[in-house]
Amino acid sequence: MQENQLRHNPWRLTKVALEAISVSVSWITFFFYRKLAIDGLDFQEGLSALHDKNLYLGILANGILWILVSCLTGRYQKVFVEGRLAKLVNLLAATLLSSLVLYFILFIDDGISAPSDYYTILLAYACLQLILVSLSNGVFKMLLTLQYSRDKYHTIVRDIGGIQENINSRRERGNLYRKSTMEIFDSIERENTKQEPSQVWRVFESMDLMSLNAEQINTLVQNRIELRLYHRSGENYPFQQSMDYAIGRYYCAPLTPHLSGWQNASKRAMDISLSLLGLIAGIPIFLLCVFGIKSTSKGPILYTQERIGLHKKPFLIYKFRSMIVDAEKDGPQLSSEKDYRITSWGQRMRKWRLDELPQLWNVLKGDMSLVGPRPERAFYVQQIQEKEALHARIYITKPGLTSLGMVKFGYARNLEEIMDRMRYDMIYLDNQSIFFDLQILLFTIRTVILGKGI
Repeated sequence: MQENQLRHNPWRLTKVALEAISVSVSWITFFFYRKLAIDGLDFQEGLSALHDKNLYLGILANGILWILVSCLTGRYQKVFVEGRLAKLVNLLAATLLSSLVLYFILFIDDGISAPSDYYTILLAYACLQLILVSLSNGVFKMLLTLQYSRDKYHTIVRDIGGIQENINSRRERGNLYRKSTMEIFDSIERENTKQEPSQVWRVFESMDLMSLNAEQINTLVQNRIELRLYHRSGENYPFQQSMDYAIGRYYCAPLTPHLSGWQNASKRAMDISLSLLGLIAGIPIFLLCVFGIKSTSKGPILYTQERIGLHKKPFLIYKFRSMIVDAEKDGPQLSSEKDYRITSWGQRMRKWRLDELPQLWNVLKGDMSLVGPRPERAFYVQQIQEKEALHARIYITKPGLTSLGMVKFGYARNLEEIMDRMRYDMIYLDNQSIFFDLQILLFTIRTVILGKGI
């Protein structure tokens, strides 16, 4: 089973950088120690070693050599869940191997007369490197602890069996429930308590998300509670896998977005820049749409409608009006390709998706993103969740101006088609990334250019 590379790589690079700095410091320290203690130079003469090319060659060689040796010994494969004994053995092996290689590169022709001095040099350098690298690993562990100690845990367990020894009680925060998951979710206290954002509920028992009803899933999503389903041997959930650094176990969090901090920031930066660019560059198209709407039908230019967004919060969506006034006087209705309510100009706008352009303002405001599941009205959301409780998953991320469902499926004409399109939204949630967003945007541009909006 592979670790979540997207989330782990920044920490892995941090560990590599800290160790590269520590081995460089060990070389500099040892280099001057050798000049002063072994070569017998005084302090002033030792300072002249700053002009020695071997000092800088050693710094470069040490850093590169240590990283290569650590990769060969597998030290960076499981930097979060490696056992203490395995970690110690790998560290000793990497230290010994790198010291021996460096010994033959820099020390063997160093002009030392006594053979015993070679062993002294090798042992002193290996010990110094071992100590400093161990200190850097301690700093790395401290950074991890500071980062992940902010989580507030409510651990739900019924029969943890062999898992119990893997849970460090000193790291437990909040409540430890030993009832079944359903009893916790169905309790009066649970329903009446508003949880704080970033709350984490850890489940150490077999659990199918389908066993939760829509109300329970909505409660988790609306309160931004992260539900972590942990693995036992032989279990595998059909969702993206992550690692709990505190206890070293794999889990999936199907009700939590998978974007890392830098990806969220990049996604928002892309939303702001492209929506602002679209609003400015699209002024001629906006004027054309305004002229077409006013010249072909009576009524307002813009059409607003309440949709359900992030964490199931309602917001107003903006569109160029493509239907006649009072098109839904008999209640909410989905449109079809030959819908009599659509005006002649509205048909043209829908073909190239021009009626959706005012939603760039929603994106700029932060109600929506450029890419994300398309928002629906509360009327249809309720009907969907009666048939598919997991539909609430789409509210863990912002709705989008375009979506994978829109480019692969298109407009939905009835409830069944909405649910079919929703499958693409689930695929998007489990594979969400900046690069996937860019790919969907390119698909959308192709759809608009080819006039396949309907």
